Amino acid sequence: AELKLTRKAAYVRYFNSSAFFFSGFFVVFLAVLPYALEHGIILRQIFTTISFCIVLRMTITRQFPWAVQTWYDSLGAINKIQDFLQKEEYKTLEYNLTTTGVELEKVTAFWDEGIGEIFIKAKQESRKVSSNDNNLLFSNFPLHGTPVLKDINFKIEKGELLTVSGSTGAGKTSLLMLIMGELEPSEGKIKHSGRISFSPQVSWIMPGTIKENIIFGVSYDEYRYKSVIKACQLEEEISKFPEKDYTALGEGGITLSGGQRARISLARAVYKDADLYLLDSPFGYLDILTEKEIFESCVCKLMANKTRILVTSKLEHLRIADKMLILHEGTSYFYGTFSELQAQRPDFSSKLMGFDSFDQFSPERRNSILNEALRRFSIDGDGVGSRNESKKQSFKQTTDFNEKRKNSIIINPLNASRKFSIIQKAPAQASGIEEGYSEPPERRLSLVPDSEQGEAILPRSNLLTTGPMFHGQRRQSVLNLMTRTSINQGQSFYKKGSTSVRKMSMIPQSNLSSERDIYARRLSKDSVLEISDEINEEDLKECFVDDAESMNAVTTWNTYYRYITTHKSLTFVLILCVIIFLIEVAASLFGLWLLRETAANAANITQPKNASFDVSNSATVIVTDTSSYYVFYIYVGVADTLLALGLFRGLPLVHTLITVSKNLHQKMLHAVLQAPMSVVNSLKAGGILNRFSKDTAILDDLLPLTIFDFIQLILIVTGAIIVVSILQPYIFLASVPVIGAFIMLRAYFLHTSQQLKQLESE
Repeated sequence: AELKLTRKAAYVRYFNSSAFFFSGFFVVFLAVLPYALEHGIILRQIFTTISFCIVLRMTITRQFPWAVQTWYDSLGAINKIQDFLQKEEYKTLEYNLTTTGVELEKVTAFWDEGIGEIFIKAKQESRKVSSNDNNLLFSNFPLHGTPVLKDINFKIEKGELLTVSGSTGAGKTSLLMLIMGELEPSEGKIKHSGRISFSPQVSWIMPGTIKENIIFGVSYDEYRYKSVIKACQLEEEISKFPEKDYTALGEGGITLSGGQRARISLARAVYKDADLYLLDSPFGYLDILTEKEIFESCVCKLMANKTRILVTSKLEHLRIADKMLILHEGTSYFYGTFSELQAQRPDFSSKLMGFDSFDQFSPERRNSILNEALRRFSIDGDGVGSRNESKKQSFKQTTDFNEKRKNSIIINPLNASRKFSIIQKAPAQASGIEEGYSEPPERRLSLVPDSEQGEAILPRSNLLTTGPMFHGQRRQSVLNLMTRTSINQGQSFYKKGSTSVRKMSMIPQSNLSSERDIYARRLSKDSVLEISDEINEEDLKECFVDDAESMNAVTTWNTYYRYITTHKSLTFVLILCVIIFLIEVAASLFGLWLLRETAANAANITQPKNASFDVSNSATVIVTDTSSYYVFYIYVGVADTLLALGLFRGLPLVHTLITVSKNLHQKMLHAVLQAPMSVVNSLKAGGILNRFSKDTAILDDLLPLTIFDFIQLILIVTGAIIVVSILQPYIFLASVPVIGAFIMLRAYFLHTSQQLKQLESE
């Protein structure tokens, strides 16, 4: 369907473009010919009329259609801006909390806004539901759904540590997004004050030096910077680099290991002086010893006076924390201290503490145990009601949904966009019919990572990592799943181009100064980030090798040849277009010869009695009735032939070029899916997406018309030079320096233009 629409759009653009070229014959045929048959016409009147028509040709055939297309595009952009400006405003900060760090009161939230085809499909499905059904409104349409968080209540004071744990997909990351303002609550109140610093679960590294990634635009304070580096166990690792913390990092930190990226991301969050720190599984990529040292030195000592919310699954962290929150299926399974957990949930706590080395397990293993324990003890009923009863209650959002959203208070000065989660339930449950526990389990699609699985699931280093597969694993990398069959090929490739990855040191660091000593010094406003001028060029080439290789001077002729030979019928179509243009040139020469011979014969014949010869003007084309009809019949035949050829000559070319674009897209998709993960990780994600989006759109929309205009204009100019040179041979001598100047200007312009296009596509 998409390819058919692309072909239709290409045909419309082609007819619009071809109208610019054949409109000259068309105007002469419709305007000049009837007048000449009735009254007679001389050559200078014909050329004067054609010159006026050429002035209007650009406006009518090019500028007016372009204005209409731009107008429709502008309407779409205006509607999007209008929808954005009409969204509900966030309420400003209404509370000045002096003692409480964070407080949530009966908060329920949905990922209620989607993107792309999933969102469109959801809205289409929602239209099928009766308007009288008071189900959950999904972007103003009725749609069944389940809240990602429901009835969450907790309160922590300033300087306390809250640990958040729970089953996979329970809403741990969504809770942090809720506090930051990325997720808007449908019910309840959120109160917090001060600045927020966030450390994501998946580490993000920007292109730049290590120091720039940690400081991240904040004023530089040397004492604070060194304290953070030491607390995050980066001191020894940075000392191994030749340029120390001025070492340049590539896109996404591909030259670093997963543990190095995790520590730099954590150091960035800790370096910012904030009142509330949200740490989303920051230790997922670290070994046990390094994790313990960073937790003690950074979380417990360096940020001892700060409010912290840590997503973790380790019992050691739960014991040390001031408060703990356990989530299960979006609800609060337990909130309190670890001693209260042992008293109120003895079965659950004994289940976890029954493992002698629970904290030594991998994050995937710990999550699996948590999932099993929460599922078992929530079904058995341990003070919160059985799972079967909660399953029987189909959550419905009534018509007062919008009013509840208006009454919900977001105590957060940050403005942020919403994200999206679709929950697909069983048909019986979605319709509100109560069923037993034997119904099929619900499925959730979340765009927010919510697990603590490490580099095996989301491999980002330059190592070939396919990761283990677990039952029920929902967030496995798509490319990981698709390229699993090509592991052997990837291993052979990795042996050729692998690079050594330095491991982080596990040597215990000395104890840090107290939090009070570190924060005793204020950040200097006048301090300036010093950047070393001595940077090793070899390190830069290693980090940015992809950029250097992609910036070619100009496109070689081999590229054009490979594109033409991509589809075997494209060469024949190009030859056909050249033949048609040659026929047009021959027809034009024949028409000029015919007019010249007619004018020459008219001066030598005697005027008949029914002639309309004007003595005062011997340049008249039409001499007698017989000669006039003879000339015009031939001219009309030639004009009609040129009109038909000009209108339909490029259709095979446009059709074939769309097919070539389709074949290139299929080959590109096949190459990406079959590539080993080591190759995919070494490329920029944005660059891969641009190849499939922007570059493919250029192949579909711009390239067919550009090639058609190129062939058309080249042959028109060549034909014009040949025709004029036959009549006036000296004109050809004047065209030679013009052609040479054009070739020089092309070489000068093409070098800069192609570099700008390559930079734009990155």
